[in-house]
Amino acid sequence: MQLDYLNELDPSFDEFAGSFRYYAKKALKILKIDDNFIVEVQIVDNKTIKKLNKNYRNKNEVTDVLSFAFDERSEDEVAIISSMPRLLGVIIISGEKAIEQAKEYEHPLKREMKFLFIHGLLHLLGYDHEDEESEKEMFQLQDQIIGRRRT
Repeated sequence: MQLDYLNELDPSFDEFAGSFRYYAKKALKILKIDDNFIVEVQIVDNKTIKKLNKNYRNKNEVTDVLSFAFDERSEDEVAIISSMPRLLGVIIISGEKAIEQAKEYEHPLKREMKFLFIHGLLHLLGYDHEDEESEKEMFQLQDQIIGRRRT
């Protein structure tokens, strides 16, 4: 798996790239998923993520993480060159919102950033929390990958 990391916020957020790679590999191993893909992670400010949230989800509010999946291949499609990595999608995290939430939940920023990254990655892999059952499954996977919940 290739992780492309773009930090548009503050140099202090560069430290998270390595842990994101580690936890992505751990997640793929737990989920028994081939790692032949590329994920882009962007760290942005609240203003940027609010604009994206409004443009793409019609929600005029700051959010903590957005995921945009690119690998929309249907089950009956065959990959042309299976050895080439495919672009799975983009995870966009508001570093400012992560700082706010880390304070609110009284845990380190590092933990909040891991949670948001794994949450976004699971969305790219097709997991969601639209109903109680899928939410339970997704949060159990997050717990398994990074440890206890952030409550």
